[in-house]
Amino acid sequence: MSNKVKDILIIGLLAVVLLAVFNPMTRGRNAASNNDDIVINAIDNYKAETGYSGEITGEMKNFGCHTELWLVGPKGEVLQKYTVYNGELY
Repeated sequence: MSNKVKDILIIGLLAVVLLAVFNPMTRGRNAASNNDDIVINAIDNYKAETGYSGEITGEMKNFGCHTELWLVGPKGEVLQKYTVYNGELY
Protein backbone atom coordinates (compact mmCIF):
# COMPACT_ATOMS: atom_id res chain seq x y z
CA MET A 1 0.00 0.00 0.00
CA SER A 2 1.10 3.50 -0.61
CA ASN A 3 1.94 5.86 2.22
CA LYS A 4 -1.15 7.99 1.50
CA VAL A 5 -3.48 5.00 1.95
CA LYS A 6 -1.71 3.98 5.16
CA ASP A 7 -2.00 7.53 6.52
CA ILE A 8 -5.72 7.64 5.73
CA LEU A 9 -6.29 4.26 7.43
CA ILE A 10 -4.36 5.33 10.53
CA ILE A 11 -6.29 8.61 10.77
CA GLY A 12 -9.58 6.74 10.33
CA LEU A 13 -8.67 4.23 13.03
CA LEU A 14 -7.63 7.04 15.37
CA ALA A 15 -10.95 8.83 14.76
CA VAL A 16 -12.90 5.66 15.60
CA VAL A 17 -10.93 5.15 18.81
CA LEU A 18 -11.41 8.78 19.86
CA LEU A 19 -15.16 8.58 19.21
CA ALA A 20 -15.40 5.40 21.26
CA VAL A 21 -13.54 6.95 24.19
CA PHE A 22 -15.14 10.39 24.21
CA ASN A 23 -18.66 9.54 23.01
CA PRO A 24 -21.17 11.61 25.02
CA MET A 25 -23.77 8.84 24.71
CA THR A 26 -21.44 6.44 26.50
CA ARG A 27 -20.88 8.96 29.29
CA GLY A 28 -24.63 9.37 29.65
CA ARG A 29 -25.17 5.63 30.03
CA ASN A 30 -22.41 5.40 32.60
CA ALA A 31 -23.93 8.28 34.54
CA ALA A 32 -27.31 6.55 34.49
CA SER A 33 -25.83 3.32 35.80
CA ASN A 34 -24.01 5.31 38.51
CA ASN A 35 -27.36 6.83 39.52
CA ASP A 36 -28.85 3.33 39.69
CA ASP A 37 -26.01 2.27 41.97
CA ILE A 38 -26.56 5.32 44.19
CA VAL A 39 -30.28 4.55 44.50
CA ILE A 40 -29.73 0.85 45.23
CA ASN A 41 -27.10 1.60 47.87
CA ALA A 42 -29.28 4.28 49.50
CA ILE A 43 -32.25 1.88 49.71
CA ASP A 44 -30.08 -0.89 51.15
CA ASN A 45 -28.53 1.48 53.71
CA TYR A 46 -31.94 2.89 54.71
CA LYS A 47 -33.34 -0.60 55.26
CA ALA A 48 -30.28 -1.64 57.26
CA GLU A 49 -30.36 1.48 59.46
CA THR A 50 -34.09 1.56 60.13
CA GLY A 51 -35.13 -2.08 59.85
CA TYR A 52 -37.78 -1.08 57.28
CA SER A 53 -38.94 -4.13 55.33
CA GLY A 54 -41.47 -2.59 52.92
CA GLU A 55 -41.01 -1.75 49.28
CA ILE A 56 -38.98 1.40 48.55
CA THR A 57 -38.43 3.20 45.28
CA GLY A 58 -35.81 5.85 44.67
CA GLU A 59 -36.62 8.99 42.71
CA MET A 60 -33.97 11.41 41.48
CA LYS A 61 -35.30 14.98 41.49
CA ASN A 62 -33.32 17.64 39.64
CA PHE A 63 -33.94 21.14 40.96
CA GLY A 64 -31.54 22.91 38.59
CA CYS A 65 -28.99 23.94 41.19
CA HIS A 66 -28.94 20.57 42.95
CA THR A 67 -30.22 17.01 42.72
CA GLU A 68 -32.05 15.14 45.44
CA LEU A 69 -32.74 11.45 45.89
CA TRP A 70 -36.08 10.74 47.50
CA LEU A 71 -36.75 7.31 48.97
CA VAL A 72 -40.48 6.72 48.62
CA GLY A 73 -42.59 4.09 50.36
CA PRO A 74 -45.39 2.03 48.80
CA LYS A 75 -48.10 4.56 49.70
CA GLY A 76 -46.19 7.47 48.14
CA GLU A 77 -44.81 8.76 51.44
CA VAL A 78 -41.30 10.21 51.36
CA LEU A 79 -39.22 8.18 53.78
CA GLN A 80 -35.88 9.97 53.34
CA LYS A 81 -34.37 12.78 51.27
CA TYR A 82 -30.73 13.06 50.29
CA THR A 83 -28.83 15.70 48.36
CA VAL A 84 -26.66 14.11 45.67
CA TYR A 85 -23.35 15.81 44.92
CA ASN A 86 -20.61 14.18 42.81
CA GLY A 87 -22.11 10.76 43.36
CA GLU A 88 -22.19 11.13 47.16
CA LEU A 89 -25.26 11.40 49.38
CA TYR A 90 -25.59 14.19 51.94
